[in-house]
Amino acid sequence: MGGLDETEPPLKRVKGSSVESESISSKSSLQGPIDNLRGPRTRPLPSVVKEDMVGSKGVIKKVEFIRIITKTLYSLGYEKSGKVLEEESGINLYSSTVSLFRKQVLDGNWDESVATLEKIGLSEQILKSASFLIWEYKFFNHLEKDEVMDALETLRNQIAPLKINIKRVHELSSCVVQSSRHGLLGFANMEIDSEKLGLKLLEELNKLLPPTVMIPEKRLENLVEQALCLQRETCFLHNSVDKTLSLYTDHQCGEDQIPLKTLQVLQGHDNEVWCLQFSHEGKYLASSSNDRSVIIWEVHEDAEVLLKYTLHGHQKPVVTIAWSPDDRYLLSCGMEESIRCWDVHLGVCLHVYEKSGLGLISCVWSPDGKQFFCCATDRSISLWDLDGNEVECWKGQRTTKNSDMAVTKDGRHIITMCREMTILLLDREARIEKLIEEDQMITSFSLSKDEKFLLVNLLNQEIHLWNIADAPMLVAKYAGHKHSRFVIRSCFGGFEESFIASGSEDSQVYIWHRKAGTLIRVLPGHSGAVNCVSWNPANPHMLASGSDDHTIRIWGINKFNLKRKDTLSNGFIRQCNGIGNSEKSVDLDCHSVEFDDVRYHIQFSVKSPQVMLLSISLPIPPPETIFVNGLPLGAIEAVKGAYGELVQILDPPKDGYNLTMKLNFTKLPQDEEQRKAILVKVASVREVVLGAPLRMVLHHLASRTTLPNMGQLIALVHRPKESFFLIPQVEKVTVIFPMRFRDSVDIVLATSFLQEFVESRRAAALSNAPLCSWSPTPPQELKGAPPDAVAANAGFVTFVIYPRHADVRKLDKTAWSLSTFHAYVNYHVKCSEGFMHTRMRRRVETLIQALDRAKPEMERTKKLAQGNSFKRLSLKDGRGNSIP
Repeated sequence: MGGLDETEPPLKRVKGSSVESESISSKSSLQGPIDNLRGPRTRPLPSVVKEDMVGSKGVIKKVEFIRIITKTLYSLGYEKSGKVLEEESGINLYSSTVSLFRKQVLDGNWDESVATLEKIGLSEQILKSASFLIWEYKFFNHLEKDEVMDALETLRNQIAPLKINIKRVHELSSCVVQSSRHGLLGFANMEIDSEKLGLKLLEELNKLLPPTVMIPEKRLENLVEQALCLQRETCFLHNSVDKTLSLYTDHQCGEDQIPLKTLQVLQGHDNEVWCLQFSHEGKYLASSSNDRSVIIWEVHEDAEVLLKYTLHGHQKPVVTIAWSPDDRYLLSCGMEESIRCWDVHLGVCLHVYEKSGLGLISCVWSPDGKQFFCCATDRSISLWDLDGNEVECWKGQRTTKNSDMAVTKDGRHIITMCREMTILLLDREARIEKLIEEDQMITSFSLSKDEKFLLVNLLNQEIHLWNIADAPMLVAKYAGHKHSRFVIRSCFGGFEESFIASGSEDSQVYIWHRKAGTLIRVLPGHSGAVNCVSWNPANPHMLASGSDDHTIRIWGINKFNLKRKDTLSNGFIRQCNGIGNSEKSVDLDCHSVEFDDVRYHIQFSVKSPQVMLLSISLPIPPPETIFVNGLPLGAIEAVKGAYGELVQILDPPKDGYNLTMKLNFTKLPQDEEQRKAILVKVASVREVVLGAPLRMVLHHLASRTTLPNMGQLIALVHRPKESFFLIPQVEKVTVIFPMRFRDSVDIVLATSFLQEFVESRRAAALSNAPLCSWSPTPPQELKGAPPDAVAANAGFVTFVIYPRHADVRKLDKTAWSLSTFHAYVNYHVKCSEGFMHTRMRRRVETLIQALDRAKPEMERTKKLAQGNSFKRLSLKDGRGNSIP
């Protein structure tokens, strides 16, 4: 604690004569009486400030407290504030003698600093050790400046006469003959820098001198860090990798940081789920079942778990699964059968391992990932290489027919169940066996990440925690779950493995606090015995459980329980207003339809605001088009090329849709222009998917490469049961659109529009545009097309695309223009029709207004001479009546 790594001992402070001195080098060790230092010594002046105490408990000395604060202000660069505090409090950080000493050290006045050091009032041993250290720095400083004679003089007249640490003196003597600076630095184990030499020396002296003389560096920071770390360690429910803690309030977490909520129910197995294991990096989850299959599930960044591969091949239920150290391979072991090695990325079996006449019952990887250990039905343990060769075998009663297995990271210790109530710890190198003996039948065990503890499940409805760092010792028991018949597995988990989780025969998951042994929560949800659990090692908020009900449940927390960066309190808070209330989260489930019967389904949840699901349903393709797995040829490649890592294609897509994409907005580029460009592409997903075959043809045209179907008619869907056609050739691509419209007015308008469209192509400004023509009858190129495919009531439009129209700069624009051509025509036809209706409506309103002004009297019906009658009309009335 206190800012130091817990694996390192705290810095030792020297007080009185019991000091342990330290030198600049780790090799220095100073001891012996001092006999060459003479001069008067002064004792520290007694404090003129009354020994007051501060704090509610009265344990903090005011003088020490103020001096530490002053020291912190100076170390943070607040020189003026530090001086003001010294003046106002009347408490100096250092005495005048110590201040002079520090200045002399920083200025490199070695001899003067030793003389001043004598006046501070130190024990002889500390004085001697500090003097040795100062002159050692002086010695190295001379060598750095190539002042060899001065260095020798320092060694002979100042260091050697101390008659201490003779070994170190000899090492310093050998430094004189070192010709290269690199050799000097390597031997001295220090970095020589003239400008920073004094500062480094002060740092070393700070460790050596009593803290009452020179306050240790960063003392206040260390005290505060100790307090914060202690609060976190005593927090019963702390479960976060976030190491930042606030100083404003005491640290305290709630249950909302424990994975207590079912986030997903995974259904992939057809029988009981027997084993679960997250990969080391937490990116995958492996499960095995009584249905003889193994499933690899992929854990995405938004914590969603999706099926990746279902692996078949075992002839018996799979009882063991094990991840390789690099998570590239997975071992699975059938019940008294064979072991299979699977490629995680390809989902294929690489090797089947069998032992003649014997069945294999469990397996575990060696630390190097090149070998694995396994237990056999003859109760032996074997070491195999990946080629299937048995490297080593330990015979005898080393295992049982129902045994878990573990190996330490150094590969030295093997852990198995050698008898029903005994666990074997086998030291391979020392050939020593240690035993853990229980008084009840053991069903399973698991090894902690630090390899110091073993978690053992017993049939007496208890879980025992053993410390195996030295002689095995029982340190904790956990109870409350139901376990009397089946093999039930437990696991370590959470932040620094602070929790214990276990399955249970009562269909529930149990979670205990590891150190306190207290049952935290019982998680209902399964409808059959929970056989196994696994806590994600990379995500303390994810827990998986497998059950006899054939399902796997993924347990997690509400996303709004995650710590906010701007919170001013410790622990984790639940937002309770607006959409922050996790019980009232806002979800978006939107269906929309675009022209030509392209349907979209957009799903979004505030629980995962960075993720959106987008499903698209395409028009029904006519028989002449080529669709692969419900998508146009090349659509998958086109989507991946257009969106990159922003999009993940889900297989299979949602029911009723051709394509479902998962958009992860955290993958958007940082550049604003690039971000805008890719979002525009997302909005144009219809064109990306439907235009994939067109882009492929244009790409070949630009590169002047041949297609397998060169010169043949290719049909592309663009409207329900309607297609347009491509005729690819090396030097050009001919694109033909049969133009169809349902409304008779649209047919007339479209025919006129298309004739004007083709005529405008002849303008000089459009000379570089693709050749365009219109014909009321099918062109010769459509001679072999099905009759229904070439039935058109508004004629045929033909474009001729040359390589210059499909180069890198123009390909996207050309593909977009062609893919949306019919929609473009339809848009203008509708605009023309709307324009005509608007003009007609205005003319009618003008006529009504004229009639209205012709008889402005009160509204009444008058009989005319001809026997007819008329009624004064308002605009409202006129719009509802026809005018002859």
